[in-house]
Amino acid sequence: MDRRIRVGLLINELGIGGAEKALEALALGLQGDSFEVEVGCLDGTEPGGARLRERGVSITDFQMHWRFDLRGILRCRAWLRDRQLDIVHAFLSRSQIVSRLAVGRSKGPVLIHSQRNSGIETAIEKMFRRATHDSVRRFTAVSYAVKAYLVKEVRIPGKKIDVIRNGIDLDEFDRLVGRDGIDRAALDIPPTAPLVGTIGHMRRDRSKGYPALVETARLLRDRTSARLLVCGDGGERPEVERLVKSSAVEDRFLLLGLCRDIPTFLSSVDIYVQASIREGFPNAILEAMAARLPVVATSVGGIPEIVQDGVTGILVPSDRPAEMAEAILSLLADAKSSKAMGEAGRASVEQDFTLPSMIDAHARLYRELIS
Repeated sequence: MDRRIRVGLLINELGIGGAEKALEALALGLQGDSFEVEVGCLDGTEPGGARLRERGVSITDFQMHWRFDLRGILRCRAWLRDRQLDIVHAFLSRSQIVSRLAVGRSKGPVLIHSQRNSGIETAIEKMFRRATHDSVRRFTAVSYAVKAYLVKEVRIPGKKIDVIRNGIDLDEFDRLVGRDGIDRAALDIPPTAPLVGTIGHMRRDRSKGYPALVETARLLRDRTSARLLVCGDGGERPEVERLVKSSAVEDRFLLLGLCRDIPTFLSSVDIYVQASIREGFPNAILEAMAARLPVVATSVGGIPEIVQDGVTGILVPSDRPAEMAEAILSLLADAKSSKAMGEAGRASVEQDFTLPSMIDAHARLYRELIS
């Protein structure tokens, strides 16, 4: 092809989740001599939109006022036609369905669907994807666990699925300057209390395992002065607040709300914990490992593809707060092992999960499909 490949990246909105961050990084990383990138959003372009516009990436908001707004789908169809896109890569289930409806029966661009998680789609969404997968040229999965889900539950042929794992920008974590990201006095945290951190959207589906994490804090209360700091917000927060109060851990389980500066937050904690009951391939764990933190996490979804049990962290079954508490205590009691795990985690990210490797894998796929 004697011109740049025109790629449209389609997503529900440009929020602060893992899929949104991956799309933003991909758009910025691809834009250049070989690719011309456009971003389409179903119902919201911020906060990521401002950063993309500053770097010259065009963004279109289809203003879909309800889940499958016909006018929004028609706006998406016009976008596909007017931009003369070669490839449309849709992230998240709703965007994937909209992309398929917008293309319709026309030849249109090459369709790619990116699967970021497993077990979150409705039965109707699964049926739609099974019935229309022939029109999707390729699927990408963020982990082998997610690929297995697509094959078994959605019945997508394995030969149509490429595993492309997330990557992160290590430079953000190389600029960390000391443990000054948490105002201990403002949060009434003793100067010597260990800090255990977690990052995750508080979804109503409870996928991040916050009830088990609150119980973990309760079990830790009488055995350590550690505080558990939560960076995240969402529809589940009122329920989590009630659990924190009923478990009498208000001073041990601290809800910080949305955290814009993830590297600084991670520079302030001693251990990273992830209590998810379902995951695709969580960026937050990669970020914790990039920050040289030992990780305690549940062995669900793609997490065992990131965390090597006993090497870069400790894996426990989901919804087992007692086992999670013991794992945290073991790391707090052994500073040498904790540091070694943190260093091993950083080395693992440097080798396998960098942002350039993720971008290069997508670029190769796009060139293959266009050629």
